Amino acid sequence: MSTLLSSLLSLRWFALGDGLSDAEPRPALRYPISPMPRVAVLGWHFAPARNLRCLPQWNAKQLEACRPEALAASPAELLLVAALRRDGALRLPALDYPLVALLRENETPLAESQLDELYTLFGLPVHQQIRNSEGRLLAYDCLAGSGFHIAREGISLPGMTPALEICACGDPAPRLRQAGRARAAGAIL
Repeated sequence: MSTLLSSLLSLRWFALGDGLSDAEPRPALRYPISPMPRVAVLGWHFAPARNLRCLPQWNAKQLEACRPEALAASPAELLLVAALRRDGALRLPALDYPLVALLRENETPLAESQLDELYTLFGLPVHQQIRNSEGRLLAYDCLAGSGFHIAREGISLPGMTPALEICACGDPAPRLRQAGRARAAGAIL
C-alpha cells in the first residue's frame, strides 16, 4: 500500500510540477554585483548557483541559518523581513550587499518613495528585476539609474518610453525610461 501511495504522490508531483518542464532549465538570478555574495532568495526558484539559496517557503530560522549577505525577494517579502528584524525576531548580521526586489511582469516598478522606504529599513541599495511567471528575466534596473534595461523583447512598462541614447552605465541592452524625464532635463539645460 505504501508503494502505491508513494507512486500516486510522485505522479501528483509530476503532474502539478512547478510550471517548468525538464527541457526548460530554471532561470538564473542576475545579481548586480560580481562575484555574487551569499544571496537568499525568498519565494522564488532559480537555477542552482554558487552562493545562492532559494527558500520558496521560508521562516526566520531558515533564513538566519543561510547567513545571507544579500536578499532577493518580492517587495512584500522584503518588508516582512524588515518588520521581523525590527521586532527582534530575525537577525541577519551579515546583510551588507544590495537587495534585489523581484517584481512580476504585471507589477509596476517601485516608486522612489518605496525604494527610499526599503533603503531606510535596510540601509542598503535596492535593485529591481521584472520577471515573467516562469521567473525569466524581462527587465532590470539600470545601475546608473536611467530606467530599465530590457532583457526580453516585447516588454513595456507603464509610464515608460524607449530611450534612444547610449546608456551611461555602459550596458548595451535597450532601455526604457520614465516618460517626461528627458524633457525635464532638457528644460534645465
